[in-house]
Amino acid sequence: MRAGWLDEAVKVSKLRAGPNKTFPRELAQEVELRLPVFLVNLPGLTCHQARDWLAQKNIRIQVPDVDRKIHGCMVAEQERGFIFLRANDSAAVQRFTLAHEVAHFVLDHLLPRARALEALGERIRPVLDGEDEPNIEEGLSAMLKRIPLSHARLMDRGASGNICMGSVDESEHRADRLAYELLAPADRARPLLEGLPRERGVAELVFRFGLTPPLASSY
Repeated sequence: MRAGWLDEAVKVSKLRAGPNKTFPRELAQEVELRLPVFLVNLPGLTCHQARDWLAQKNIRIQVPDVDRKIHGCMVAEQERGFIFLRANDSAAVQRFTLAHEVAHFVLDHLLPRARALEALGERIRPVLDGEDEPNIEEGLSAMLKRIPLSHARLMDRGASGNICMGSVDESEHRADRLAYELLAPADRARPLLEGLPRERGVAELVFRFGLTPPLASSY
């Protein structure tokens, strides 16, 4: 049985795979049709490239001082998101990167935002949009209900690019789990894997769902 948070996230993403869905799944067109997300492909993507692209659109974000190459990243502003992908990655790597960044948009932006609006009402929208600071009552209510009012900073890393914060590590694991569910839903993958030795199972996941061998092995 899948975790409740995972079912909720798949539903909110509007990307549940129907019985007639074919795999490997190409999410790009579905994502732009069903979510308020804009996809940006840049060759040799780095943190500062994403920052500079957004700055041209008058969107200012904080990124690490030390620039580094990345496969992808997600930036959310109010109701919309921007997902950056490294254009020269292989199709399999781009497929998972997109699913992973979509997962971040759903788990770390859409769901917390929806919960805050439901619990605190429209008065909290300017705070969520970064246009205002929460007052004492709003801040206390959000804290007691465990509702974040600030954007998660998931690009924070050590100098080598390694994750150095527990909250970021947890968020990355959850995003991976949702990405797997979008690309290789458990109800589709499990029947294929039952009774197979590990090596054969990995090969089936690579062939059927377009995962890379390391990702298939982790799945």
